[in-house]
Formats: sequence, structure tokens, C-alpha cells
Amino acid sequence: MKSTLRWIGIAAVVGALAWTLTAGQRGGGPRVGGDAPDFSVDLLEGGTFSLADHRGQVVVLDFWATWCGPCKMTLPAVQEVAARHKGDAGIYIATVNTDRGSKRADALKRWLGQRKLDFPVLLDDDRQTVSTTYNVRAIPTMVVVGRDGRVASVTVGLPASNQADIVQHIEAAIAEAADGG
Repeated sequence: MKSTLRWIGIAAVVGALAWTLTAGQRGGGPRVGGDAPDFSVDLLEGGTFSLADHRGQVVVLDFWATWCGPCKMTLPAVQEVAARHKGDAGIYIATVNTDRGSKRADALKRWLGQRKLDFPVLLDDDRQTVSTTYNVRAIPTMVVVGRDGRVASVTVGLPASNQADIVQHIEAAIAEAADGG
């Protein structure tokens, strides 16, 4: 009986992971090569982010949540890439947090502080306006917008199984967007 339940649990986890990795590939939302829809949202540390204000820059948007295991694997890579490009006026790297709730800002600040992550965090509203606009159906999802305002790449799920390869994937997407835009 325990063995059967264990296999059912494993099958459920594998099924959920497979859905997560393929769900964002369905229709809708911006397409690679298409215009990146503008949006404005609050920043965790105060102020507002508007995509239109970053026209002429390569913009990396990493959609994530604190409860998402694969997201926790990508965030240190995003941190590393953000640190490498700090001060580079041509690149803006941010994450879009999809957690919900009125007290999430304080909880997020604590969560990020415990992990020593300090990149810009955009707060998708409780209606998930940005996630819906970008057709984010699974997280992590990374959208890279070129300098020309077009979607340069979309990655759904983990692009690699280790941090070094994830960093390399992000850097390659930035380089491609910079060359193409």
C-alpha cells in the first residue's frame, strides 16, 4: 500500500513538472519578434516600473514566486547576472513576483534578505495583470525584451540544471537581444 501511494505521489510530481515546463508554450501573449506590451507596476522598494521607460535597453523579466522550487534555482543565477551588469545603462534586469496578498511586500523583503538577493522586484498585482499580459502560465518564465521593444526570447521552466548553465543561458539571451535590437 505504501509503495503504491509513493508511486502515485511520484507520478503526480512528474506530471506537475511536465505541465509546468510546457504550459507556457500554449497560444496567446507576446511572441518572439513581436512587440512587448507596455505595463506599469509597483517596485518592491518603492516607485513604479514602466516598460516604456526602458526603451533602448535590453530588459530581462524573470517571473517567479516564493513557493516555486524551480524559481528558487533560477534566482541566484539572475542575481549573478544582475551583479555582472550593474551600472550597464544598456541592460535592465528585474524579476516579476507573482505572489499574492496584502502583506506580501514585507514578507518578500524578509525572504529576499535571508537569501541575499537584491535585484529589482516588480510586484504583479493580485489580478496578475503582467503575467496575464505576457501569457505566463507557468513559472519560472523569463522574457527578454530587446532594445527595439520586441520580445527577443521567452524561456519557460528551468533552462538548465545548474546555476552556471542558467547564468550562461541568461547571458546568451541578453547578447542575442542586444545584437538584434
